[in-house]
Amino acid sequence: MTFTYTTIKIYLVSRIKIPQQTGKKIFAFDLDGTLFRSDKSISDRALNTINQLAKQGHLIAIATARPPRDIARLVPANLLCHYLICYNGAQVFKGTAKIFDQSIHPELAYKLIGQLASYQSTLFIGVESQDTFHVNQSPQPLFGEVIHTLTAFTNPNHPVFQEGITKIICGGEASILDSLPIGPLADICSVSHTDNGLIIQVMAYGVSKWVALEQIAREQGVAIENLVAFGDDHNDLAMLTSCGVGVAMANATPSLLEVARYVTKSNDEDGVTLFLEANYL
Repeated sequence: MTFTYTTIKIYLVSRIKIPQQTGKKIFAFDLDGTLFRSDKSISDRALNTINQLAKQGHLIAIATARPPRDIARLVPANLLCHYLICYNGAQVFKGTAKIFDQSIHPELAYKLIGQLASYQSTLFIGVESQDTFHVNQSPQPLFGEVIHTLTAFTNPNHPVFQEGITKIICGGEASILDSLPIGPLADICSVSHTDNGLIIQVMAYGVSKWVALEQIAREQGVAIENLVAFGDDHNDLAMLTSCGVGVAMANATPSLLEVARYVTKSNDEDGVTLFLEANYL
């Protein structure tokens, strides 16, 4: 058997107990590639494990790039979840109540979309507004469902700009996205490359899963060392490196595997559950 850096990390984590902190904890879970298996399901074992932690008095948070409508569609209703971090942190829900909502300024959103569209005519551009997905062309195969189709983002007075744009998504071949001059965007927006380089996600400046999770912890009086987070992609990086225990999945991106203090098995091997059972139950 060939041992890689990742397999050694998994080997060690499976045998070394995580230093335990007393008091209430917040467990935060990314969905795609983490809590979700490849078929977008959550195992019964994972569901039962998370619910057991919740019943012990700990707080459960889902931290995802997905919109709220996807949570209702994909996450089992009997999963005990106290907080929902959507759109990479642009919206936060406590139960069913929205407690945070940060959209991109309308003028900035219009300018960014125009610039992206001018770079390459084949780019897929989508925006999330009012929990509705607007696109400039069919998103297949990057997305499985078209919520609403907008033929062009050419009218600055279109309702989508007035209602607020929570997130801009740009999709295409990795080589094309890599060539986009998006470096300057980092000074005015939050930008994440995800899905093996096939998608660029743009949110309002300062938005991230970690910022949202930190705000929840402050509200609940939970120390940073009592935050436990799981993820697999670039938009999980700050969350995993800043909280007390950050756990990358074995299927995580190379950049995340390099910096994660802990690595568990893959999403299809119930890696989240294995880590929780070994260290918190």
